[in-house]
Amino acid sequence: MPSVEADRDPIHLFEVGEEYFFAHFFERTDVFEHLADFYKDDEFRFEIPSSELDAVCDYLRDQWFEPVIVEDVEPFCVVKEQYTKHAEILKRSVMHWARREYNFFVMKDPIAVDRAVELGATRIEDTDLVVGL
Repeated sequence: MPSVEADRDPIHLFEVGEEYFFAHFFERTDVFEHLADFYKDDEFRFEIPSSELDAVCDYLRDQWFEPVIVEDVEPFCVVKEQYTKHAEILKRSVMHWARREYNFFVMKDPIAVDRAVELGATRIEDTDLVVGL
C-alpha cells in the first residue's frame, strides 16, 4: 500500500534580538498548552528565547508543523498610512509599530502579506521605507 506524505503546516519564525516570534492558531489545545509559557497574550504571539529554539522547533516538527526561520523579514513587511483602517491586517501580523506616519506590520506568512495588500497595505519593498527592526 503506498504511503501518503502530507505537507507539514509551515510556521514562520522571525528573529528579534535574542528571541524568535511567531503567530499561529493551534487547533489542538495540547499543542497550545505545551507552548503556553511562550505565549504573550497582549501581543497575540509566541516569543521563543534563542536558548529554547531547537527544542521548540523539534516539538513543532513532532506535531507535524514545519518551522521556517525567516532570515529576510522584508518580504513579510507591509506598511499602511497611520490613521487608516488596519484591524484586519493587524490580526494576521506577528508584530507592528508606527513610524514616519505609517503603520508597519510583519505578517505571519506569505498569504497574510497578500491579504494585507488586498486590504490596502503596500509591500515595504515597493516604498522608500525600511523595516528598521
